Amino acid sequence: MQPQEATMGAELAVAPPALQRPRIARAFGGLWRLVRRKPLGALGMAIVIGMLVLSLGPPKAEFGLPDLPDRPLGFEMGKPWLARYHPDDFFYNERGRLATFEGPSWKHWLGTDNRGRDIWARIVWGTRRSLFLGIWALTLGTIAGTLVGLVSAYFSGLFDLLFQRIMDAIQSFPALLILLMVLSLTEPSLRVLAIALAFVAIPSVQRIVRSVVLSVREEAYVDAARVMGASHRRIMFRHILPNVIAPVIVIFSVGLGAVILAEAAISFVSPSSVPFTASWGLMLAEGRTVMFDHPGMVLASGGFIALAVLGFNLAGDALRDILDPRLRLM
Repeated sequence: MQPQEATMGAELAVAPPALQRPRIARAFGGLWRLVRRKPLGALGMAIVIGMLVLSLGPPKAEFGLPDLPDRPLGFEMGKPWLARYHPDDFFYNERGRLATFEGPSWKHWLGTDNRGRDIWARIVWGTRRSLFLGIWALTLGTIAGTLVGLVSAYFSGLFDLLFQRIMDAIQSFPALLILLMVLSLTEPSLRVLAIALAFVAIPSVQRIVRSVVLSVREEAYVDAARVMGASHRRIMFRHILPNVIAPVIVIFSVGLGAVILAEAAISFVSPSSVPFTASWGLMLAEGRTVMFDHPGMVLASGGFIALAVLGFNLAGDALRDILDPRLRLM
């Protein structure tokens, strides 16, 4: 009987076939379920990943661009692999004149602009700067807004009233006006622009976090922690904050599109306040005067702005459905 019992024990110890699948197969299975159940969300994530890949380059600066968005991973990044040229390189035709408004070709995939610069190269460099500037700015704004909303909703009362009136005062001014005012009073730099974008993002982030915290702080486990003598800091960061993470992730993903759109608007309205020469908004501003005769600049930059905003919005909606238990379909 002992050999039979050992055999039966070994059979019971064998994992089900579903658990024996390789990790790669399970990952592809999860990806396929995502595509099948959230096709628009998968499309948005593919757009975002594609733009991130488009902006990557070697970890060594070739053109001396040491400022913030060219150091997205903590070190300087050189020319993007897919850019082919520097955004400020001027090209000349066979007659020695500037190659302005040339059509798409193998040398210039999207043609050249009004100054003989490669449009594709400027689009790729603008993708890097817009994406990583948006990531830095919204990271700062999301952290600050989460802390403000968490503290304000937890303590409530006069403390909450004071914070909310300050947020109302900030939101009463148009965001573009605040950004232009800050950039006009300071020396234009990417760090100043990132901080200004983070500042205007704080009110909307803190309102959503505050609404979640107001409902979570009434839960029984929070009352139990308070009765057991847990400190305010422990209750806020150990028991309440984990329940706010999912909405914050959704806010971050959707807000990136809005921040990229705001940066493009600043570049379009006030090109002198932007401390770089390759930007989607700058390309729109330069191409608007010739958009009917030579629409390539406007179509390329406007199309990438619309594609980035669409991608982040679709990805954010899919994340909301996945992370919210009430909307979860997977």
